Amino acid sequence: MIAAIKITVLLFILSAHGKDDDDKRQNFNICQEFGVITNVTHIDETAPSTYFSLKINNNISINSKALSKLNITRIDINLRTDGLYDRSPNCSLSLQPDSFDDLSSLISLSIKNANLNFTGNPLAPLKSLTMLKLKSCGINDVPTEILSSLSNLLELSLADNYIQVIHSNAFLSMKNLQNLDLNRNNIGSLEPGCFNGLSELEILNLSINSIKAVPGIFQGLNHLKKLILVSSFGVNEFQPIILQDVPALIELQLDWNKLMSLSSTMFDNVPRLHTLSLTANSLRTIPHALFEKLKSLRELYLQQNMIETIEPRAFNGLNLTTLDLSLNDIQQISAESFNGLTINTLILHKNQIEELQSQAFNGLTANEMDLSQNSLQKIGVEDFRGVKCRQLDLTMNRIEEIASGAFDNIQVEKLILKMNPIITEDRATWGIPTSVQIEV
Repeated sequence: MIAAIKITVLLFILSAHGKDDDDKRQNFNICQEFGVITNVTHIDETAPSTYFSLKINNNISINSKALSKLNITRIDINLRTDGLYDRSPNCSLSLQPDSFDDLSSLISLSIKNANLNFTGNPLAPLKSLTMLKLKSCGINDVPTEILSSLSNLLELSLADNYIQVIHSNAFLSMKNLQNLDLNRNNIGSLEPGCFNGLSELEILNLSINSIKAVPGIFQGLNHLKKLILVSSFGVNEFQPIILQDVPALIELQLDWNKLMSLSSTMFDNVPRLHTLSLTANSLRTIPHALFEKLKSLRELYLQQNMIETIEPRAFNGLNLTTLDLSLNDIQQISAESFNGLTINTLILHKNQIEELQSQAFNGLTANEMDLSQNSLQKIGVEDFRGVKCRQLDLTMNRIEEIASGAFDNIQVEKLILKMNPIITEDRATWGIPTSVQIEV
């Protein structure tokens, strides 16, 4: 006997800017027999939903043309109802070659937490599809054959699967693809030519894999703008030479890769970088002039390493919005460590800084400097000489003494000294104009 099941889904009517202008709840009649969806129709044909979402914790099959009466643009199928993901899904989704027939308006298809079983190519009818997500579907190889029919695809996610090798020409037919997500697989090898055909690709995510850094693995990705390689390599296995084929790169994420050192020519192949993240590696030293060729760099993230030493002029010539050096092991700021740096926000929060050498920040121009939660006990007369800064935050240090005239040669609008044992009655001797706001 065929049971009619009403499943509530969401209708998202998108504006030209991609925002949700309206959010109406609509219903579908879903007819199924012994776990096979045979027919789906709109309950209210006068206001049909364009978004069909199916969440069910069972094996399910979609019969031939079961959805053909729907004029929908988006389908989300998730065979897990607790909101989590499982790389080894317990439930299966079976598709016929024509399960998605007559869905000429469909532009987005997402299938999650489902072992996929299919005959033929169930995606072949979806000529208008621009976004495809097959996440946690037990896939162990790039499904090149079924992808070959999706020439208009702009975004593809095969995240959370078991792919070990990306073979040559795996994406050859996807000439319009702009965003490729391969994160959380078991990828160990990128064969030569594996990204052939992806000349328009702008974003590539290979995070949480075990990639071998072989020259030429990114060959052909001349327009790539964002490369995400978070936890993609073993200890010191990242090799800068792999960046030689991505000269247009503007964002590079190399977090959690156990990098222990940075060579002076490491980023010479990517001079257009705007954002560089090296968070949570094992770096101990920032060498002199490491970033001097990165004239376009605006955001630099070095937090959560083991950095102890910043060599003089390590950031010389940079014009940054953000430099984050928080959560490192810096104990001393040497003279001219930041000389020549212009920045909006400099973050040295939660290091172990006990000493500022004379003129440690000389030549630095910043909007905000965060030295909170360090171990400074006193501020010497030359410590901040030459600094131009709107806000200087020294919260939660151990400052007991500020030398007479310590701020004579600093331009600052706001000084934060909260949670320090400093006695503030003698602030008139610090060399701070009365116009400066002081928080204690």
